[in-house]
Order: sequence, then C-alpha cells, then structure tokens
Amino acid sequence: MRYFRHILFPVDFSETCEAFTPTVAAFSQAAGAKISLLHVLQSHSMAYASADATGTVMSRDAEWIDMQNRYFETFTARFCRSYGLEVATALEQGKPDSVITRYAAQHDVDLIMMPTHGCGPFRRFLLGSVTAKVLHDSRPAVYTSAHKSEVDETQTQQSGPLLCAIGDDSETVSVLQAASAIGNDLGKQVALVHAVVGAEPVAFPDFSDFRAFLFRSARERIAELQKTAGTQFELCLHAGNVADVVRDAALRHKADFVIIGRKKLHAALGYLRSHAYGIITHAPCAVMSI
Repeated sequence: MRYFRHILFPVDFSETCEAFTPTVAAFSQAAGAKISLLHVLQSHSMAYASADATGTVMSRDAEWIDMQNRYFETFTARFCRSYGLEVATALEQGKPDSVITRYAAQHDVDLIMMPTHGCGPFRRFLLGSVTAKVLHDSRPAVYTSAHKSEVDETQTQQSGPLLCAIGDDSETVSVLQAASAIGNDLGKQVALVHAVVGAEPVAFPDFSDFRAFLFRSARERIAELQKTAGTQFELCLHAGNVADVVRDAALRHKADFVIIGRKKLHAALGYLRSHAYGIITHAPCAVMSI
C-alpha cells in the first residue's frame, strides 16, 4: 500500500504558490496519490469598512469572493492541463490555518504540501504564520518548500536521496519506518543524519576521548533503533547545532528533500521552534515533517 494516498495543496494564487505547482504535481505522480486543491475565501473589505456602510461592504465582499472563484477556476484548469492530472477542488471560508487543518482531518488527507511564506528582510529565519500553525496543529505529514529567494533554483530540484534527520529516542523508529516506505514509493535511497550535540571540538586536551564516546554512543544507539525499525540506512554523524548539521548534510548529499519527525510538536510548541523551525528555515531543499 502506498504511504501517501491523498495530497492537500492549499492555493492562494501567489507567485510562491505558482512556483510550487510542479513540485506538487511531480510528487503526486511519483507517489501515486490523488490531489485536492483548497482555496480559503476571506473577506477583502470587512476590515476597512465603517459600521454604517454595511450594504457597501456586502457588495464588495461579494465581488471579491466572485473574483476569487474565477481565479480558482483558472488556476485549477491550468494545473490540470499542464500536468495531465485530475484533481478535487474545495472552496471554503474562514481562517486559512483552521480551514486547512479541518479539511485535512475530514477528508483523510495524509500529506499537506504548501510553500513557506516568510516575509520581510529576515524571511530566511521565519515561517509564515499559516504554515507554522498548520505544522503545529495538523496530524498529516506536512511538506514545506524552501524560500526560493534564499535558495538557488538548481538546489530545489535534486535527484539525490531522501535525507532523514533523526534523534535517538524511541519515536525515531516510526520515523525510520516512514522514511523507508516513502523511499520505496518514490524509488529513492534514504540516508540518515544525526547531530551529536555537545561534541563540537574544543581546546581542552582531554576532550577527544569524551567526544569519541559521544559519537560511539550515538552510533550504537541508532544501530539499535535501525534494527528495531528493520532498516539499514547509511548514517552520517556530525557534531553541532541540529539545523546546521542537517543543512550541511543535505548539501553534501544533494538531497531531494529532508524528512523529520513531528510527533512531539503537537505536545510542545517550544520543541517545534527549537528544532523543526530551524531545520525548515535553513534547509537548502524542502522538508517533510511526519
């Protein structure tokens, strides 16, 4: 059975969204998954209207919604024509993150594909608020693209392996098994990367033995986890900050995308900020959190 069967692609007609369409189409074809396009309708004029202009507000909102409907129809037709795909479509009103999360839960979506939308001069270090909330609140896997303005185009369409960034706890087993299934579905090899935090070289003369101990312990622990998961992936161990280690490994491997575990994120927003945010905003390729 295919690991992914139903992809949800929220669309907002932005340049970033348009640029993301080939990735969604290619992934759907490779994974054998159907696609649903979702556009969330929002009021255009309500926030700017005065209390005594109700009729005008309603008229403007109706015009805005009608225009969004036409945009969505055009986008859908172009998407289907360009990639030879049939898709389901949905138009809903509400807060985008809430609508996306609810739709995914109600329609058995197992993968949400959406670009990041960081804004401003520090966008490399930010996730758009919608993406961040979907990452934290949704149960399906979430595939987020790198910021195109920060990444060379040749780095966003790799033919290398899938890079799975792992920890050393029991939850890693399910991440390894998922990476194996996804790799099989896509016909991709999988490589592992693990950051050995606290093992960075220092000037102390007696630190090398402790550093070697940290690396040996990590390698032995991950070997146990791979045995439990039934995998035998190549493992890269490097000392340093998690996000930096994953970024460097993705560049070395020319990774197609990075897979990370996300189970803990539903319980602790702090964990999301300290690990997933850093990986997603620094990775030179897309990141799939499962």
